[in-house]
Amino acid sequence: MLFSKVLAALAATTAVSAHTWIWQVSGSTSGLRPIKNGSEYRGNPIQDVSSSSMRCNVGGGSAVTPRNVSPGQQLYFEYAHNTPGPQDDILDPSHIGPCMIYAARGPQATDWVKLWHDGYSGGQWCTIKMIRNRGIYFTIPSNMPSGHWVLRVEVLALHSAYTVGEAQFYMACMDINVSGSNSGTPSPIVRFPGAYSSTEAGVKFNVWTSSYPNPPNGQYPIPGGSVGGFSGSSGGNTGGNNGGQQTTTTQVRTTTQAPRTTTQGNNNNSGGSGSPLYGQW
Repeated sequence: MLFSKVLAALAATTAVSAHTWIWQVSGSTSGLRPIKNGSEYRGNPIQDVSSSSMRCNVGGGSAVTPRNVSPGQQLYFEYAHNTPGPQDDILDPSHIGPCMIYAARGPQATDWVKLWHDGYSGGQWCTIKMIRNRGIYFTIPSNMPSGHWVLRVEVLALHSAYTVGEAQFYMACMDINVSGSNSGTPSPIVRFPGAYSSTEAGVKFNVWTSSYPNPPNGQYPIPGGSVGGFSGSSGGNTGGNNGGQQTTTTQVRTTTQAPRTTTQGNNNNSGGSGSPLYGQW
């Protein structure tokens, strides 16, 4: 009990500086929708899961000129905490939690399919991996249908999520134009707001237990449902959660650490392991 109270107090004292935002993607701001938090810091979280700002953050509802991308192309979402650059700490390391990436047909972007998520896997939270790599690597699915899409990239910080309504969602949207002639229907579909409940297990979640920073029993239920894909697709491999073994090989930037090769396991949502299918470390 005392342990939980002490760590909860620590969470409260660090919450003021707990901000993060995507400042560029693969070295450019092309396609990124602006976040307009008025006089507030642009990296402020959204905490009301019923807010329309859950879709693409405050002021992010309007489409911008999409960036041209190709199926199989890797994007690097670069995060910042305060001032972008190598001196920036990206995110307070106590603000642990999952990461998710969704996609919807643009420019309206109403029906979203989850393309990737990572919660607690390989003995680490997604946010810790994100800090280490100064961002998130994501590969456009090889069978993603051509045309205008919106990517929704999200980080959920759980440091204050032991109280209903205090989970911190940091999201940004990017307009892309996928080349090629692939076709298909995204499934399953979720909507924002509506995909999350403030009381569901993965949103109201107490990380401040005796097992901190690990979740109790090493389990965390990632919100937003399972990873989906494109049914009836043509032109590539399936992009959904087929329960099979997925092996992903990637090299991370040498500015943060030496290149390394990683092998990802099953891409599922059971127990919150959620190994990446298209997201890479």
